[in-house]
Amino acid sequence: LAGIYGGDWFDTGTLDSFLASTSFLLRGGQSIEGRVTGRIGKNVAIGEEAEVQCESIEDSVVLSEARVKVVGAIRHALIGGAVNRQSDVIGERVFGEEALAG
Repeated sequence: LAGIYGGDWFDTGTLDSFLASTSFLLRGGQSIEGRVTGRIGKNVAIGEEAEVQCESIEDSVVLSEARVKVVGAIRHALIGGAVNRQSDVIGERVFGEEALAG
């Protein structure tokens, strides 16, 4: 189905552009469908049935059903799968224990 879209357009091919589009959609707010233990800042989306334990999280997306335990902060990140870190997650795309480029 083809058509003309007249709204804002975001290329979501990089971490920065993906998080910029998320920020635009959240308008500085939050979309929390899972459980979070820790301080929740601006522009945070937590998917269904995700569980997140951290000191704080902001400007980040955690995918549905992810299991995330971070000793420290999560900032400017996209996370999925099972992640257990003994340090901050900042500026990363992480699925499981694998950090992904870009």
